[in-house]
Amino acid sequence: MRIAKGYMLNAIAQVFFSFFLVLFFIASIVMLISIATVTLVVKLSALDLLQLYIYLLPGTIFFIIPITFFGACVIGLARLSYDHELLVFFSLGIAPKQLVKALLPLCVVVSAILLVFSLIWSRPLRALIILFCGIKKSVWM
Repeated sequence: MRIAKGYMLNAIAQVFFSFFLVLFFIASIVMLISIATVTLVVKLSALDLLQLYIYLLPGTIFFIIPITFFGACVIGLARLSYDHELLVFFSLGIAPKQLVKALLPLCVVVSAILLVFSLIWSRPLRALIILFCGIKKSVWM
């Protein structure tokens, strides 16, 4: 079962990281455009732009991780099914329930990461963004 679990998680990880990088770069471009709208009101240095980007990063990752994880699970398992590798698992006596149990720890880790992003980082960073923009407006006025 260990080999099958590792093989299945490897198939999902290959899709996850490629999807994550693409979605992360697309979201980064969108964030940079939204930061550019802030620079119309407030003059910012490169360090300030980087700081604002870091403040916006957890909110973006909060939306990217679940989309990427779900897509990676679906596409990874579909690829295993298409290549008849899931059929081999079943013929070796590995029940579908065991395959789902193999994914359960990964689902718990992803849920814990999302919980940290939503409860711990989201609100304080939103307050920091508002405070940051307020300070920069007062400095340049």
